[in-house]
Amino acid sequence: MSLKKQGIISTTQGGECRIVTEMDKWQCLACPYIYEPERGDPTNGVPPGTSFEDIPDYWVCPVCGISKDHFERLM
Repeated sequence: MSLKKQGIISTTQGGECRIVTEMDKWQCLACPYIYEPERGDPTNGVPPGTSFEDIPDYWVCPVCGISKDHFERLM
């Protein structure tokens, strides 16, 4: 199994690779929704285990409908 499939390496939108120990959570800047990779967003076609970076660019917040580029990584 590749490191990417194990969630050890993630590719950013810019094509850079980074090592992760667990998948990061991301918060919508327009509402309180938090994207949790472990849960995904199955209602909108994002299966559990999908890192935020791997969500298609056309995906929008399931609560308020704002685009993916209006999310902030939670540290």
